Amino acid sequence: MAARPKSEDVGPVVAPVHISRVPVFEPTFKRPYRSENEEFRTSRGVVRVNGKLTATHRKILDAIFAEALHTEDMGEDGPMVVVVDPFSVAKTAGVSRHHPKWLRGKLDEMQSATVELTRLKNGIPGDRFWGQIISEVRESDDFRVALPGGAFVGDRALWEVTISAVWMRLYDTDLVVRYALLLPEINQLAHGATHAFALHVLSHRRHTRYIDDILRDVGALRDGMTRVAQEAVRQSIREEAAALKRLGIHLVLGGTGELRVDYSQHPQVRFKNP
Repeated sequence: MAARPKSEDVGPVVAPVHISRVPVFEPTFKRPYRSENEEFRTSRGVVRVNGKLTATHRKILDAIFAEALHTEDMGEDGPMVVVVDPFSVAKTAGVSRHHPKWLRGKLDEMQSATVELTRLKNGIPGDRFWGQIISEVRESDDFRVALPGGAFVGDRALWEVTISAVWMRLYDTDLVVRYALLLPEINQLAHGATHAFALHVLSHRRHTRYIDDILRDVGALRDGMTRVAQEAVRQSIREEAAALKRLGIHLVLGGTGELRVDYSQHPQVRFKNP
């Protein structure tokens, strides 16, 4: 099994920047709101999702990469098998109160959802990615872990999660953000909009921008929303200003009286070029 990352390594590869800057995952921990195959466009890309992908799924996906006990690359341009302990994934994702069957259900949703993502550069379409995030989830035949002591004896199988070839191609060709050591802090954020907001900002080395512009990019502010709904989203960011500050994300008043972000790269965030 691969050794766990040392603190100075700032954790393993966790996420390509495009899934933080284009709303592949809806900024909500609750019921999704967008229609099937509804198109979202930002300056970095265009995305359509057929299925259910929320911020909860994003937390779990990040935790899978952060808690990988063993990985097996299935050849160039192929999928990757990641061996994980579901209890560790649930703890890192902040969903440990749920039964493993619930976690398996979320992985099944990532297996059934189809993502179509096109990268944009200066408004010009570039690489296109179409397919599932996860292609298979199974109990491992080779990797097991001992049950806790006391009344429990024996062992249990770890899980083998296969990340699809399409999704791994995005990891292999995109600028990747490493922030595994911050995940416990990130995953304590109470609002899906704040979670998506934080990941978007952390995908930059430096970021100074009005919060409304960021919230539109992550899909939290959308056309057709009432003023009350829009203000509720902004309020969720204000409510978690202290938590954002611990991530190095400072909210300050701009010259127009609107809140903006002032952020410089957090010392526990690193970038990896493709």
